[in-house]
Amino acid sequence: MRTKKNKGLYIHIPFCDEICPYCGFSHILSSCNKQNLYINRLKEDILKYQNQFFSSIYIGGGTPSSLNYKQLEELLKSLQVFIHKNISFSFEANPQSLDLEKIKLLAKYNVNRISIGVQTFQKPLQKKLMRFATYSQIKNIIEQLHQFGINDINLDLMYGINGENLTQLENDLKLFTSLDIKHISCYCLQVEEHTIFYNQKIEEMNQDDAADEYQLICEYLKKKGFIHYEISNFAKKGYESKHNLLYWHNDEYVGLGISSAGYENNIRYVNENSLTHYLNSESKKEEEILSILDIEKYYIILNLRLAKGINFLDFKKKFHKDFLKTYEKQIEALKKYDYLKINKNNLYVKEKYFFILNTILLYFF
Repeated sequence: MRTKKNKGLYIHIPFCDEICPYCGFSHILSSCNKQNLYINRLKEDILKYQNQFFSSIYIGGGTPSSLNYKQLEELLKSLQVFIHKNISFSFEANPQSLDLEKIKLLAKYNVNRISIGVQTFQKPLQKKLMRFATYSQIKNIIEQLHQFGINDINLDLMYGINGENLTQLENDLKLFTSLDIKHISCYCLQVEEHTIFYNQKIEEMNQDDAADEYQLICEYLKKKGFIHYEISNFAKKGYESKHNLLYWHNDEYVGLGISSAGYENNIRYVNENSLTHYLNSESKKEEEILSILDIEKYYIILNLRLAKGINFLDFKKKFHKDFLKTYEKQIEALKKYDYLKINKNNLYVKEKYFFILNTILLYFF
């Protein structure tokens, strides 16, 4: 008997046809043989969860669309046991590896949301990021997705690229919003360890300039009818990412595949990054067993990423205490900076201060 509660399934596909210089996620250059072995191993893991109910599935990477047609079909077939009327089924894609045949396949196996890594259409910035999707190419992919009934489409936009100016960013915003899409995810470039940019000693944009870019994004997308529902995410009404909302509401999710993360039964875990260990069924998890105070901390951190913030009734239901009384001192300390807004039901961070959320969280913890 399946228990119908909000719970997600994340599947990590680590393979990429090329390695982006800014990418800090687990990735491996595409190899047909390794991909075949990986899909077979994933199918074994998926089988263990066949009696569970998932409200959402998300296949991310890496580059899931780097799988060939046969590999992709094998993976999608194995997930059909979880399909139900209201499921959100997301798939990440690189425009260079998402062709018409794969789009047909995704639609056939009930994928209903696509996230495409575009980052920018500005040629000087594309050269830096090694991302070369053209506007006409993306427009064509979007039209094909609509043709096969996949209308929930996200595009990734990157900002905060050292050397970028506000004019370039505004040009990207114009191009992104001229396309028939429902969602835009906006990520500030961060130079992480073990990336090509880190090894090249590429510097990040200074925080003041990045904050100006963030403000432009917020103002521009709002004018175009996108709701700013989470720090980095903007959606047309009703098209918020159901899977990612599980993360931000601190709900449970299963992580399958190397380096994927999960949260089950008050345990947060990250799977080992070794492909060899995973293929040999020898991989281990790095686990964090949470106390009730840990769960409360995660709840606050994650919910404050949302425009709606902390809901007092939900907090009391989960933790059996009054949020405003419990965190009275912290809230009072923050009031002098005017970072927060409090109404009858919620406490949330004002949009103009989203960019410094980490600083605000320090007051709570």
